[in-house]
Amino acid sequence: MTQITRCKMVCHGVTANEHQLGMHNVQLGAVWSPQTGTQLDENQLFGKLTPFAHFTACMVASAAGQFVVGREYYVDIQLANQEQLAGDQCADQLALLDSDEEGHAV
Repeated sequence: MTQITRCKMVCHGVTANEHQLGMHNVQLGAVWSPQTGTQLDENQLFGKLTPFAHFTACMVASAAGQFVVGREYYVDIQLANQEQLAGDQCADQLALLDSDEEGHAV
């Protein structure tokens, strides 16, 4: 069975990459919620289990455009498997490389 670790993160920034034309940097950080003494909310639970996390990626504009500052996202981490790389996920990533900033084929 494949083990997946899930983090809940908030988008802190989406900015144009100053070194690579057409690329954007996306910054995510762990969610946090103060201890209120009431029943745990989801952000408080994730914040307790993963009190610190930081993820930064440089990606094509069409992928970066899916992120909105202030919105929360789940990040799933699992062991890479060479058999999985040959499947649909790889084809989806290659399609992004063959599109412009608006997602149109080039």
